[in-house]
Amino acid sequence: YVIFDSGYNVEAERLFRFLRDNNKRSDGIHIKAWFLTHFHRDHTEGFTEFSKEYGEQVTLEYVIANPATRSSYLTTSTDAANDKWSLQLPGEVARFGGSPLLVIPRAGEKYSFCGTEFEILYTHEDIFPFTVSSTVKMSDGNEGSTVLRMTAYGKTVLITGDAGGLAIDVLNVRYGKL
Repeated sequence: YVIFDSGYNVEAERLFRFLRDNNKRSDGIHIKAWFLTHFHRDHTEGFTEFSKEYGEQVTLEYVIANPATRSSYLTTSTDAANDKWSLQLPGEVARFGGSPLLVIPRAGEKYSFCGTEFEILYTHEDIFPFTVSSTVKMSDGNEGSTVLRMTAYGKTVLITGDAGGLAIDVLNVRYGKL
């Protein structure tokens, strides 16, 4: 399995049931990669709950996430709370079986899992400098969404998280029509 985001915490049980009921492997539930596009509750609470309730019952190889880890990047108290969550991410990853690796993706990187290619097109560093002293701030945590292109069997899907505004402008300049 490859999973994108997770919804709210109430989705964790439903996700586990789906994985269990559709698992074809004899060695248990195996999640190759779990992408977290950005750190708003509707994208991450389910991951947190899943890690607590079911993490030891599955094998997870990679968590791919690029959080804006310093509150100074963020301008609202809601988004500052996401900074706290992102600092807890390594502990949440450690709850899973399989000793998963936490990977911080950057634009231009490519990953290949299960015969599918995942190309990172945008991360928050493309707009917001990686420095505490910067006067450039995110006005909305959605601007921190990682955007990627998934290609499998000749088909392409654009996964945007909740990217908008400045992120879309960067993508248009960099890639034209996707």
